[in-house]
Amino acid sequence: MILPIKYKLYNSRLWVRAGLDDKWVVATIANAVTKKYIPITQEFGKDFIWNLNTNPEWKGRWFYKDIIGIPGHNGIDFVAPNGTRLHAPHDGKITELMVGDGKGIRLEGKEYSSIFYHLKEFHCSLNQEVKQGDFLALTDNTGRYTTAPHLHWGVRPINYVEDAYRGYMNFRGFIEDLTIYKFPFANGQCLMRTEVSKGANGEFYVVEDGDLVFKNSTKINKRIEIVDFFIKQNDKGLPKGFIQSITEDDFKVFTNLIK
Repeated sequence: MILPIKYKLYNSRLWVRAGLDDKWVVATIANAVTKKYIPITQEFGKDFIWNLNTNPEWKGRWFYKDIIGIPGHNGIDFVAPNGTRLHAPHDGKITELMVGDGKGIRLEGKEYSSIFYHLKEFHCSLNQEVKQGDFLALTDNTGRYTTAPHLHWGVRPINYVEDAYRGYMNFRGFIEDLTIYKFPFANGQCLMRTEVSKGANGEFYVVEDGDLVFKNSTKINKRIEIVDFFIKQNDKGLPKGFIQSITEDDFKVFTNLIK
């Protein structure tokens, strides 16, 4: 499974892809020296004391055990400002669109069923077959108990055994990578994939505001895009280390930034 939200750590901030125009927006300020960030706001299984001022009779009570009736949080909460784009973390079928409290989506895959809460707009339909990475919805702050915008994601096996967590499991280890790494390259720098033995084929990417913009090295209509780019940059004066090779391990960390 992949993360259902696209993140990047750039210019001392955590960014998310948001809105129907699919643009990067700032989610939170990160420490200037931060090199990696885990965008989780609440782990699976944790409980906490409920002390919302508008419900004084609930002060001092455990939220999940006393209020919800389960031993702890049956999902993982992720950083997601209003309007963050939700993408399918795995292939599957949309089997439920919930419009009540918490507004959510259930996605049934071959092995796992995912549930997402605190949405505001569905951009998928009931019984729709989706592929990993497909755009499903925009997030919000919907729900009776939520106090701030975020995405709740819960996972349970298709043939789950009912338990106190209602079949949901701690799935953190099934996600490819939860760490968001600081983007270390400067604007205008040209990165070249060189490790042919690991699947690279000499592709060129140019850094633009923390994104990787692919520049074609194949001749099209008597022009080569990357050559045109080099000529324009040369006229401006090429900085030291203008072209830098990037290992495939580093490249995989930032593939979500490719435009």
